Amino acid sequence: MIRAEIGADGVVLVADVPRGSLAYVDRDWLPAASGGVPAVVVGEDGRIEWHDGTAVERWEGADPGSAAALALLTVAREAATIVKGLARVEVSGGGLVAMRVRALVEEQGGSAGADPPRAIVETTGAPAAILDATRRVADLGTVVLAGESPGGTTDLNLYPDVHVRGLALVGVAPPLHGPRTSATESGDAAFVEWCRQLLGEISSGSVVPEDAAWFCVTA
Repeated sequence: MIRAEIGADGVVLVADVPRGSLAYVDRDWLPAASGGVPAVVVGEDGRIEWHDGTAVERWEGADPGSAAALALLTVAREAATIVKGLARVEVSGGGLVAMRVRALVEEQGGSAGADPPRAIVETTGAPAAILDATRRVADLGTVVLAGESPGGTTDLNLYPDVHVRGLALVGVAPPLHGPRTSATESGDAAFVEWCRQLLGEISSGSVVPEDAAWFCVTA
């Protein structure tokens, strides 16, 4: 549905979405090589879907950009909740989800120091990054998978890389379809506005802007 083409000028996103739909992509979901890109798609009827077709919760009265922001903020909040109370938490990535998780972790007093992190929140979904996180986290540590994989397999040997070291791997699922209050009533209105300031709006075939943490792609 969304494809990234890596060229001399940067990353170009090509969108194949239904008319009237908008695709939202976190910067950390961009692949290192040309290929498919995960996205949150908001249809003309307000329906929100994860890139695999999973229906996402609908926020009553929220416009497409706000709805997509709330979906990503929900993922970030869940990831931060998993590591709450743990010291030395590292958050990878520089996209919208990573930025919000990092802020929440700092509020919880869990920022990573010089020692091996007790937990790593991995927000890219890239197989190599997941493997790297399992090898850098402290023994008995936690790796939270809060990214969306662009594809490929992870060369992860569960026995030596996970079980022997006593690691916990925890995945954060998309916010599933269900009832929601409005964006204003949810208390997330200020964060939605913050998200909008970090959004890059582009048309299909355009190079992604360097100063955006996430992107809205139109056909």
